[in-house]
Amino acid sequence: MENVLELNKNINLAEKIEINFAREVQNDIVLPDYCDDINRIIRVDAKPIIKNKYANKDIARINGMIAATVIYISEPYKQLKSFSFANDFDYSLDMPGIMPNFNMTAQMEIGELNCRLLNPRKMSIRVETGILIRSSDVKPMYENLNLYSYENDDEKESDKDGLKIEKLKQNFENCNILLGENEFQIEENITMTDEPAANEIIYAGINIIIDDIKPLYNKAVVKLTAEVKCVYSTAEDKTEYVKIVRKIPSTQIIDVDNLDESYECMVKSNLSSLKTDIDIDPYGENKIINVDFMLQLELTAFKNTEHEIIVDAYCPKYESSMQNENITSQKYKGIFRENQDIEDSIILEDTAIDSVMDISGMIVINNTAISESSVTVNSSAEVSVMVKSGDGEIQNLDCSIPIKSDISIGEKSFNGSIDTAAQILECNAKIESGKLTVKLNVCYECVVFENRNYNIIKTFMIETDKPKNIKKDVQMVIYYPGQGESLWNIAKKYDSQVSKIMKYNKCENNINDRKIIVIPL
Repeated sequence: MENVLELNKNINLAEKIEINFAREVQNDIVLPDYCDDINRIIRVDAKPIIKNKYANKDIARINGMIAATVIYISEPYKQLKSFSFANDFDYSLDMPGIMPNFNMTAQMEIGELNCRLLNPRKMSIRVETGILIRSSDVKPMYENLNLYSYENDDEKESDKDGLKIEKLKQNFENCNILLGENEFQIEENITMTDEPAANEIIYAGINIIIDDIKPLYNKAVVKLTAEVKCVYSTAEDKTEYVKIVRKIPSTQIIDVDNLDESYECMVKSNLSSLKTDIDIDPYGENKIINVDFMLQLELTAFKNTEHEIIVDAYCPKYESSMQNENITSQKYKGIFRENQDIEDSIILEDTAIDSVMDISGMIVINNTAISESSVTVNSSAEVSVMVKSGDGEIQNLDCSIPIKSDISIGEKSFNGSIDTAAQILECNAKIESGKLTVKLNVCYECVVFENRNYNIIKTFMIETDKPKNIKKDVQMVIYYPGQGESLWNIAKKYDSQVSKIMKYNKCENNINDRKIIVIPL
């Protein structure tokens, strides 16, 4: 008769689901009636905004919009103007294994942006986006973990009469990941003290810097700084332009089930809306800019949880066999951050350019590689600099700055994997002696995992009609253990039990200091 036991029950270490895909949005845009005709396009900025993401069986779906701002020189007044528009998107894609109750994260980046003027009232725009979706089961992977179970209840009792098996257990760690989201609104009145009064806001942008994350019980406290930048034309001279920068501190709460202080957290931000207008201050001047924006925060928390698995087994009394399975455990190593100062210069061909009006940019990560103790990130800073010549002509200069960064991750990693993000914290540019110099402060953030492979037992079969050939006249064996021999291998070799050997020899599991031991049969 064959008795079947299921070992390592409920252990399921399937890798988390991940998919990358690209999409292109192409449209012809007609200027609203309230906008002046376009003489020349200076710059186009675009930002993806994910509104909703959800999963059905084997299908992931995200929707939102691409929000774009066009900065241009108007016709016939040759003034700097802008207008904004949005293209909605709704993407559905196959993602085998995903279920409606799974956690899901989505990241979307602009890959390439092209804009072509068709006529003074119409332009064609093409935006390429890259999207990364990750998903995992919403439950902790080892909740109510059972290492083994019998095929039926009667076999539990017969365990005392020869069906007992010896099990070799091994500890392992696996990463538990929690997710949380929050969307909130910030309203701020920015008073211009030393700057001239405003006529029209040309451009506004927000850069979010995460200052601190504090995990607490079922919630995380996030401290951040919203750096607001506005470029406007002055009330006194509509061809004069001023840039102001203000920092707005904020503290927000993100609710996360099962979160506690033992987790390490990272937060990604996404601007989902931005409105600005000009207000009159008590002295009757347009010296107040009202800023109203919505911000999405997405938190990911990491913690390793230790568990046991059964990696070997045998039955002392009967012949047995087992079915094995290879699993991969993803252990969290840490979040590693590093700031890097970047400086680059170019010689300007147009010597009439003498001042910088504005600078903006983003970091594009080309590839990453993990070595024994560091992560090498090859990236580039894609920078857009708005400049002005002495005769008032405005143009835009685009430049790409290659960056190589080596980020220390401590001791050697085994079969590691990494998630890497980068952000420009500060950017400045100046023109001196016909040379444009760009200075950047870039923050790199790497989440490092270690993947370990284990050979576990899924099913153990005892053949009770095939007892082992044990000599009844022998009750014990005198054994001389070799260098580095384990108690488990000795017990298995003689169909004994580890607990009995330890009891008879009054020793723990380590027998390296023993020259002779007694093996009870």
